[in-house]
Amino acid sequence: MSDLPADVEWSPADHPYSIAVSEAWWWRSAVRLAIMRMNAAPAARADLLGAQQIDARNMVFALVQLLAAERLQQRALPELGMDAIVGQVLDRAREQYLEALPGIQDMRNAITQFDEGAKGQGHGLQRREVEAGA
Repeated sequence: MSDLPADVEWSPADHPYSIAVSEAWWWRSAVRLAIMRMNAAPAARADLLGAQQIDARNMVFALVQLLAAERLQQRALPELGMDAIVGQVLDRAREQYLEALPGIQDMRNAITQFDEGAKGQGHGLQRREVEAGA
């Protein structure tokens, strides 16, 4: 921020849209990195036990974080005075994203809340199976 006058204070906390765009870029990059690593030859992965699984788990988390960035962008749009069409376009993109990745949030929850899910006490697929009598 060297181009700002000395008496102007700028904080990303005051600009949620900037944070949302930055986070979206970082999480998109994390997804691309995970895909690249999962597609790499075993020697390039250093033959780590479960390297592809580690990358796949990180990719699931990153894919859901993109949704969080979109929500933050949506909340910031009115403050920025953006036309309503921008939010509508983001809504359609979110719908298409969730259609292309059904269950992605359940997958993330299973990874991050494995202790509850393993006992059928979480809010994901295992819980629904227990409630259905499986």
